[in-house]
Amino acid sequence: MSPGNVARSDPLDERSSQTINSWLATTLEQAPTKVRPQKVEPITYVHLQDVFPDDRFYAISFATWPRPPSLPKELSPQMVVRVPGRDSVQPIRNVDDLTNFLGAALPEARGDERIRAVVLASLRLAEAVAKAGAYEFGNPDVSVARGDLRIEATASASVAEPARGAVTIRMQFAPDGAVLPDGIRIEDRTNPGPPPRR
Repeated sequence: MSPGNVARSDPLDERSSQTINSWLATTLEQAPTKVRPQKVEPITYVHLQDVFPDDRFYAISFATWPRPPSLPKELSPQMVVRVPGRDSVQPIRNVDDLTNFLGAALPEARGDERIRAVVLASLRLAEAVAKAGAYEFGNPDVSVARGDLRIEATASASVAEPARGAVTIRMQFAPDGAVLPDGIRIEDRTNPGPPPRR
């Protein structure tokens, strides 16, 4: 998670935690070999809660060393799960899933501050599905540029050592603030670091 900008005492209700735990346990029963996630954490980034106030998001990571585990099709080694209601779950397994989700679900963003919030919320989700998604990311760089026909916004964050690289998201908005689904580009140039020495 990017340092700072963490949401103020997020009311992640117990119901959404129970929903994700139950879904994960049921899904992992289908795995060809027994496997457990390395990490299941709520994403409490303030911009994410501002943009999606009724949803809860969880980052899920599985250990990939010495080799990635065999997982059911609903899961991937670095992923996000959205809990949009009390009893439903939407897995976001990779960059393609995330791009499709953002194109369909992002609200209009009127004004530069709102556009910044939307692109930062989207970047936080992109960090969680990145190849180095189990690691911490630094403070993001954000820019918003207005043209005659569209608004271009870019946000990028570097992953902390021992991982390497950065995640960048580029988004285009119509003048009325609607995100252009074909104008979302996510670049994952991260590489996980070596496993910790024992």
